Amino acid sequence: MRVCEALSRSPELVLVPPDPECAERSWEIVLRRLEGIGAEVEPERAGEVFFEAAGLRALWGGTGEVLARARREVGAPARLAAAPGRFCAYAAAREAQDDLSSVVSEGSARRFLAPLPVSLLHGRLEDGDDLPNELERLGIDTLGRLAG
Repeated sequence: MRVCEALSRSPELVLVPPDPECAERSWEIVLRRLEGIGAEVEPERAGEVFFEAAGLRALWGGTGEVLARARREVGAPARLAAAPGRFCAYAAAREAQDDLSSVVSEGSARRFLAPLPVSLLHGRLEDGDDLPNELERLGIDTLGRLAG
């Protein structure tokens, strides 16, 4: 939503100037807390981190429990997901409801990804940032159609 639209809908809205140093410190705290549960964190970009859950399942009691423990450690609203592969986990986290975690099994990953828009590929490809736009122009609007 644009700022002008937000202000017109909520005139009492207070705009807070960004504080990059505070945001970076907060992000570092989140990463350290995840490391505290045994996660070997691999931050992709600020606000987004991946870690392998397989080794943590026995420690915390399963995938759902690993995600629940991670949510408690993060201590702030977060979208969490477990899935085979980074992109599938990213897509599942984007689809997850605010207070719920999403788990996509190995056998259902293809079915889960198929109806999602190819626009999810924006910023996820090394040399093909315009590829999702080109695919949509060609009528390939879902990941399932792309796979086909």
